[in-house]
Amino acid sequence: MNKNKKRMAKGIAAAALIGVIAVGSTLAYLSSVTETKTNKFTSAGNIDATIDETNWDEKESYIPGEVKAKNPQITNSADSSTPIYTGVKIEFTDKDGNPISYTDFQENYGKLQILGTSSSEGKPVWEDGINTSAWEMAVNDYGTNGIFVYYKNILAAGAQTDPAVFDGLKVNGAIKKVITSTTTEVYPAIKDETGKLVADKTNGPLETGTAVDQYQVIVDGNGNVVENATGLPEFNVNVTGYGVQATDSTKDNYKDELLYLAGLEQRPTE
Repeated sequence: MNKNKKRMAKGIAAAALIGVIAVGSTLAYLSSVTETKTNKFTSAGNIDATIDETNWDEKESYIPGEVKAKNPQITNSADSSTPIYTGVKIEFTDKDGNPISYTDFQENYGKLQILGTSSSEGKPVWEDGINTSAWEMAVNDYGTNGIFVYYKNILAAGAQTDPAVFDGLKVNGAIKKVITSTTTEVYPAIKDETGKLVADKTNGPLETGTAVDQYQVIVDGNGNVVENATGLPEFNVNVTGYGVQATDSTKDNYKDELLYLAGLEQRPTE
């Protein structure tokens, strides 16, 4: 082997050795870890909305068949930092706060009304329902939890829903009386063979809270008409407004958000 070949062989062997050492050694990289910075995000925005009923008089009583003015509207305050999608939950309860479904409420108590075109005599014309020109009823029936109605348009800061959700409430003409006497046993009145009113004791006395036809006569055990044993029922129509920001929200999901806020739907879990 000549000298040049010997030098080449030594060079290859040295290179091979270096390769083995490189593969078998610990590789050290330059590195650095920065300090932790906490970026706190706070909201500079707010939604300030109110619900108003300019035509409602809480002290006013009703008579059967009468329409009572009640016009709930939502105002997005001028101080709000964003336009909103909005809607209202309408709940119905008896005088003790027990919830009533809208179906039962319509059958036994009354119906929501809108103000239609005035008649030729200039008198207001009332129609059943809500103002569908600007409001839309939720598809689902929430039973005793009430009903939900969406406002179709985005409500800008400083603006008010127009028209109102509804304009009044018509009390059923055949609304029932409720037995209120707790001291005197009372019975439905029937006529005996002579035409005199007597107590119908077939099923025993009527319990307090029993609903009877408003024109039905109630008597005591001796057949005497008991005027203070009954009265027309008290009931409540509660309206609550809800709003969510309209920016970065789509019409496909704002309805769900309003229902979540109102407690009528459960937010899905991932």
